[in-house]
Amino acid sequence: MENLGTWIELSVEIDREAIDAISEILTNCGANGFEEGPPRGVAPTLIQPWETDRKAPVYPRAVVRAWFDEEGAEAATQKLTEKHPALDIQKRTVADEDWAQVWKQHHHRTHVSGEFWIAPPWEAQPGDLIIPPGNAFGTGEHPSTLECLRKIQTVAAECTHCLDVGCGSGILALAAARAGLRAEGIDIDPPSVDSAIENARLNHLEAHFSTTPIERVTGQFDLVVANLFAEVLCALRDDLIRVSSHHLILAGILNEKADTVIAALCPELTLVERIEGDAWTCLHLQRIS
Repeated sequence: MENLGTWIELSVEIDREAIDAISEILTNCGANGFEEGPPRGVAPTLIQPWETDRKAPVYPRAVVRAWFDEEGAEAATQKLTEKHPALDIQKRTVADEDWAQVWKQHHHRTHVSGEFWIAPPWEAQPGDLIIPPGNAFGTGEHPSTLECLRKIQTVAAECTHCLDVGCGSGILALAAARAGLRAEGIDIDPPSVDSAIENARLNHLEAHFSTTPIERVTGQFDLVVANLFAEVLCALRDDLIRVSSHHLILAGILNEKADTVIAALCPELTLVERIEGDAWTCLHLQRIS
């Protein structure tokens, strides 16, 4: 993004029922963006997409922030003061940054195990698996994904064919391909499949990716991997069991949801290892004949 200088941020704490009226004033004065948050002194409540049983609290008051150029900020301040003279309007200058460079600062070369590294293109060294950060989930930096990658390395010598369910960027399937397995990945999101295909080309690896739903996948795979929310894993349990002939490695599971996933898949499969971090769990299950 081109560096445009600075923005003026105006913020006001108001009763919730006044949000629409205040937002209209800010819009008419040329606001370039809005943000609504909890009252000052109250930390935002983080609700992950998979936490369908939780809702963010609704407070009687809220903070509304808006961003302006200098002329717009002056007009908004004047109009707010005229309409609401008791309003506490807070103002600060926000530097506009080179967002492309800031974005890069959040993605770094990551060690998996041995000589296996995952890297964005700008930090990649010879032999690294290159995964450009983008719209498709999976860069290898998330602790749950990292543990799943390590488990793939551990069991690869016992396996010949890998299925990556919900492949996203294709990182797990590509790690399996790099370890010498025939690899396939499926995802219901077409742009993710496109990203995975491009990442295979970028790394000169052979892997097949498609939007085939798991219920239409035939045959079995001696390594099945899935980095999905616990609720999705439970919903797919019948198909995950059906396509798994030996190893099933699951990631993307919050620690408090791990027992639910284990209960859904056992006793059809046997729990081999439960790798639990600060917030996330990776499960290794196995079909033992």
